[in-house]
Amino acid sequence: MTYLFHIFSYVTARGHTLIDRELYLPLDWLEDPARCRAAHIPKSVRFQTKPEQAVQMLERIWHAQIPIAWVVADTVYGANLDLRNWCERHQYSYVLAVAALPHMESDFAFFTKHPLCRSCLRFQPTYQFK
Repeated sequence: MTYLFHIFSYVTARGHTLIDRELYLPLDWLEDPARCRAAHIPKSVRFQTKPEQAVQMLERIWHAQIPIAWVVADTVYGANLDLRNWCERHQYSYVLAVAALPHMESDFAFFTKHPLCRSCLRFQPTYQFK
């Protein structure tokens, strides 16, 4: 059996620790009742995308009032508008990787219309990077 966990790591200048996790169950698993019974997965468990699980974990961290300066994630999460909107509503800065587009237009108008690029163009750091 393969287990796929999503893990939140909390990083500071003094070190890091794991603070939350979710078990990711692929849709094909949940659509297989025999497999779910064999793995003792309750019938009440519903499919969630990885970004949906990330928002749930962020909600728990937010409710626990754990201070977060940045949310960082790979391309699985970067194209998810709900996750980006959640971060913005809760005033969390974020860096979410996005997959490379197969064709990039050189026209600046394309970049100002594309939702992922618009969010990058709005980004104005409050401090200088060193």
